[in-house]
Amino acid sequence: MEKLMGLAPHILDPWTKLEDTFFASGTFSPALLEQVRRTLALATGCHYCQAKGGPPDHSHADSRTAAAVELAEHFARDHRSIDEVVLSRARDHFADAELCELIMFMGFMWAGGTFGAVLGLEPLHSISDVGRHRNSLEAGDTDDQIGDPKGEARPGRPPQSVDGGVKSPKR
Repeated sequence: MEKLMGLAPHILDPWTKLEDTFFASGTFSPALLEQVRRTLALATGCHYCQAKGGPPDHSHADSRTAAAVELAEHFARDHRSIDEVVLSRARDHFADAELCELIMFMGFMWAGGTFGAVLGLEPLHSISDVGRHRNSLEAGDTDDQIGDPKGEARPGRPPQSVDGGVKSPKR
C-alpha cells in the first residue's frame, strides 16, 4: 500500500507519520489496535488489508479489546449507528480522550482500507512474488521495509504477513 501511496509522497509522508503516531502513542496496545484494524479490514473490502493479519480474533482475553472490537463492528456496519447507547458501553472501558483517539484510529484505518479496495490492492499470490518477498527478508529487510518506499522500518507496528503485498492496482 505504501508503495502505491508513494506516488503522492506529499501525502504518504504525513500519512505514515499519523499511522506511526497511533501505534506509538501508548494509549492502546498494538494488539488492541491490530484487532480493530482487522475488524475494519473485513468490511472495507481491501483484500490486501485482510491478508495482512487475517480475520479478527474474537476470543479477547481483556475487556478493553472486546469493547474496542465491538465499537469497530458498529463503525464498520454503519458509523451513523453509533448512538449514545453504544458510546455508553464503550465509556465503561475507555475515558473520553481514549474513545476519541480510538474513533480517530478507526476513521484512519477505514480510509486506508477504502483506498486499498478502490484501487484493488491484492495480497501476493504467485510463488515468484512470495519468493521475491522472502528473498528481500533474507537480505535483511524487514517486512515493513519492503512496502516502504524509503526502505525504513516502522517501529511500533505489528509485522505484516509474509504473504501481504501489492499485486497490482485495478486499471
